[in-house]
Amino acid sequence: ATGAPAPPAPTCDTRSLERVAGEERVATAVAGARHGWDASSQVVLASAVDYPDALAAGVLAARRDAPVLLTLPDRLPSPVGDEIERLKAAHVVIVGGRAAVSEDVALAVAATAHRPQVLRIAGPHRYATAAEVARAAGPSATGEAVVVSGARFADAVSAGALAAVPDRLPPLLTTADRLHPDAEAALRDLDATEVIVVGGSAAVAPQVDEDLRRGGWRVSRLAGDDRYATSATVAARAADRLGERRRGAVLATGAAFPDALAAGGLAARTSSVLALVPPRDLSAAPAVADLLRTHAGTLVSSAVLGGRAAVSVRTAEQVADLLGAEPPDGPPVLVGAGDIAVCGSDGDEATAALLDRFGGTVATFGDNAYDRGTPGEFADCYHPSWGRHRDRTRPSPGNHDYGTDGAAGYFGYFGARAGDPGQGWYSYDLGPWWHVVALNSNCSAVAGCGPGSPQERWLRADLAANPDRHVVAYWHHPRWSTGRHGSSDATAVFWQALYDHGAELVLNGHDHTYERFAPMRPDGTADPTHGIRQFVVGTGGAGLYRFSSDPLPTTEVRRNDTRGVLVLTLRSEGYDWEFVPVAGGSFTDRGSTRAHGAP
Repeated sequence: ATGAPAPPAPTCDTRSLERVAGEERVATAVAGARHGWDASSQVVLASAVDYPDALAAGVLAARRDAPVLLTLPDRLPSPVGDEIERLKAAHVVIVGGRAAVSEDVALAVAATAHRPQVLRIAGPHRYATAAEVARAAGPSATGEAVVVSGARFADAVSAGALAAVPDRLPPLLTTADRLHPDAEAALRDLDATEVIVVGGSAAVAPQVDEDLRRGGWRVSRLAGDDRYATSATVAARAADRLGERRRGAVLATGAAFPDALAAGGLAARTSSVLALVPPRDLSAAPAVADLLRTHAGTLVSSAVLGGRAAVSVRTAEQVADLLGAEPPDGPPVLVGAGDIAVCGSDGDEATAALLDRFGGTVATFGDNAYDRGTPGEFADCYHPSWGRHRDRTRPSPGNHDYGTDGAAGYFGYFGARAGDPGQGWYSYDLGPWWHVVALNSNCSAVAGCGPGSPQERWLRADLAANPDRHVVAYWHHPRWSTGRHGSSDATAVFWQALYDHGAELVLNGHDHTYERFAPMRPDGTADPTHGIRQFVVGTGGAGLYRFSSDPLPTTEVRRNDTRGVLVLTLRSEGYDWEFVPVAGGSFTDRGSTRAHGAP
């Protein structure tokens, strides 16, 4: 945090992001119905086993203001029957033939408490079923319709964004090479005058556009370089059409169809923009991130559809950050340690087992792979343990990582996540409240760390660009320590810049100990009002060290007999910390601190 003393934390009272999910696809659809409807006279029911019928059903659900529920082909899951009863549905429309949804399921639906009437809409295959659904939903208010590949679920989900707008554009499915005859017949029955083709030329060939033009329809195409860019392009058009009605976003995974099946109906119900997000990291979809950033001011009530396997905690946190909302899975978590992987030792395996228990972002505080940070040591020592969390790791380098010229093994292993190989420093945000800075304390390798050094200039500029966020920084060599290596003044300039800004935390490794300090000024004296709290957490797996001196006046806790990781929970008003020991360890250290402003 920075600015005047004790600034008020930003608020997101008018923004929300919820995770709407069940244990599997059927339960997620039920959760979507519960999220959007207290009651509904109508329900649309489709197979949970494949996507075409359920996605085609979205426009029918939108037109009838009904949730989409899913069923197994041969039996109605009891939670679905219970949800039909809770909604007090009087009419249930089954989309799909008897192979997709059996007659036994239809009879079970009819036997639920309120004895709803059951109607089936189906064709002999997915293209015909989509056409029949479009006819049942009726023409759009503008005479437009959508044509999308019947073989690619991602584009079909994306097309649902246009079915969810007030104009209710019906999606029709086609084969890739030619306009499918059932789609063509439905377009004529709907008196469509204009067709929007969704997807690139690999999904729907230009020949389909030509077929449509020869049929007398005006044709436009919405597409991007990949499924996420296509989704963003379609969603942007939908956002424009929603206009002042726009209330939020419904976000579904673009990696697999199950949790996305109910997205269209929920988007229509909540006047939301429907878009796809990557399962692990939003950075894989910059176009979607840009979409959310552009419309964040009007997306006040949004939802992530699907569990954490479908849309990770990290992706949800990144979405929340863009929208200015609290993360749906709770405050962001940063978990880490330094001095980690030694071949022939099981210490890093024990600490990696702790990472398995915690979500969030993994940070490393240097000396990732002993003894010289070679590519082979990263592959053979680090990768089998902490490496299984590489996709969510934001590392920092240590002196052992520079045992290989230019830390080539380190930068080669972590890639872009480690920053520019000539620098090794970078920053990122966690949630809407926190800014995280990873620095490189191997000063001789990066043109020094002193006043006016490239890294110090970058650090001050980065902090200045983030005036309203609390700050945590980490690097390898500790400014203060009572371990074998002791305190180092090489990074004193980092401390001064961070203190001037009002940073909260500094995390280090190098000494293979655990030591927590009281909040301090850059000169090491206690400052309970504006000081930075430092942790030395060199307990990631390598052998532990003895302490070489008595505790410093600001040392609050220290321990040198327990490997483990530090878990930080980063809240809007402050942070919680906990040192978690490996299996068999008994030492723990935990507490909470309120964030503060700059001195």
